[in-house]
Amino acid sequence: MAAAISVEISLDELRKMVPKFSTATTREVGLELFKQARLMVRDDGDNGLLAITPPKTQEMGENATTRDINRVFVTAATIRAILKDSGQRGARSAFRRYITPGPDYSQARALDFLNSQTPTTVEVRPYTTKGGKRVRSYTQTRQVSSLGDSRLGRLQYVDDAPSRALHKSRKNSRGRVNQAAWSQLVMSKAQMNSYTKDVVKRVGTMKAGWGAAARQAGLSVNLPAFAARNVKRASGKGRTSVANPANMYIELSNTTPNAASIINQGAVNWVVRLRQKQIEREMNNRIKKLAAAA
Repeated sequence: MAAAISVEISLDELRKMVPKFSTATTREVGLELFKQARLMVRDDGDNGLLAITPPKTQEMGENATTRDINRVFVTAATIRAILKDSGQRGARSAFRRYITPGPDYSQARALDFLNSQTPTTVEVRPYTTKGGKRVRSYTQTRQVSSLGDSRLGRLQYVDDAPSRALHKSRKNSRGRVNQAAWSQLVMSKAQMNSYTKDVVKRVGTMKAGWGAAARQAGLSVNLPAFAARNVKRASGKGRTSVANPANMYIELSNTTPNAASIINQGAVNWVVRLRQKQIEREMNNRIKKLAAAA
């Protein structure tokens, strides 16, 4: 599991201004820090930490999640459609015998049947190696699915419902399933649909991690609806220190699994710098107003 990703907005870069802050009240400085911390999470232009945390939109997140699920699991209904289009006589009948209780019932045989490979000759186009050597085109023998679908060949399990642990094991460090190679045959289409619906509901959990952190730090932040619904299951921490103008900070940590590898650190740093500059600008304006009124 990747480490959490943390951000801090403080007055550290503005210590030279602390004597000036004595003109303003500690409360004024603290309010500005809270305001900028809130905008750091989500400003009026819908920017900030939420904007740089995937997914960009609910639709994009749900589509990507559904795609990943369909890269891991295949339903018996889909297999039947593939067998119908394969042109192999008796293929559907054989599959039906292997998965239906009876004398030929055998999950192992069903997997062997679906994973069966056949050799084929393919032409490799000319290419240049990293060392600059030009390689001419040539033919090569490869093993491909006997049923004509490249996603078949690596099925390991058969069950009525998708395995959440198997799905998790197929994800990379960024929480995505890269390779479209089915690992499990799911017999129940209804359970497949139920699983997909449940997982899709979790889209927005990483964004919600900032919401959980903000809540713990006492910040009021409006989250997109698809992220707000996941705040209770999200993981985030927040802490504040505003009693002393010379040592004020608000720290937010998104402790959602894989957050550190998915959220771009450079983008996070940019958001923090933007808010730090805004603190200095706003406090200078307030100090000038106080001086003018004195």
